[in-house]
Amino acid sequence: KDREQALCVSLLRQTKDKQVFDDTLSQRDARIATIESELSVAQAKVESIEEDKEQAAESAESYISHLIEAAETSDMRASDTKTLLDRREQVLEAAKNSLMNACEKLELAYPEGDTDESLVASIAIIADKATYAITQSASMKDDVVEVEERLHQLRDALNMAAESLQQCE
Repeated sequence: KDREQALCVSLLRQTKDKQVFDDTLSQRDARIATIESELSVAQAKVESIEEDKEQAAESAESYISHLIEAAETSDMRASDTKTLLDRREQVLEAAKNSLMNACEKLELAYPEGDTDESLVASIAIIADKATYAITQSASMKDDVVEVEERLHQLRDALNMAAESLQQCE
């Protein structure tokens, strides 16, 4: 009977050990399943992060490319503006030189200072003098026509007098 009891105890122990082993295996399998599930979620997150990272990199490259294009466009506009300003300065300098020459020829004082108002005032004075000169020129042309008519009449009268003298002789 002791043997039977020992055998029963031994069987009980084996059964209990098997049950503990099975429980341990079940717990281990459950932990493995949980870990695998967590690993799948983590891998999905990593893939999502990688995709977001790639999209962010592409977006950043596109934005940088856009900024570079904008900077190049801005640089070209600045260059064009500088060219226009340089040309404007040349035109202004030529206009000032022309104004100075006109003032010298018309015996006017060159405007003091380079303010727009003084230059415009000088141009207005020159324009008035030019208008006066044109008017005087037109008047002189009329006078010349009148003098030419009188000369023509005088020649006719002299020619007639010369013919009369020749007939008298």
